[in-house]
Amino acid sequence: MRTDSLPQAVNACLVGGWRVLSGRDAFEYLFEITGFDLKAWLQARRGLYSRSINN
Repeated sequence: MRTDSLPQAVNACLVGGWRVLSGRDAFEYLFEITGFDLKAWLQARRGLYSRSINN
């Protein structure tokens, strides 16, 4: 687990030769390799677990 900031962590990965994907690029990559639309799956479940604990 890293204790520095996210930009520093991402830069360390890039310097190490890693390919870093985020946002739309990450969702598209996951779909390409799995055929599963994670973004649509997450959007369909938005708000599903936001009920108050006291209800």
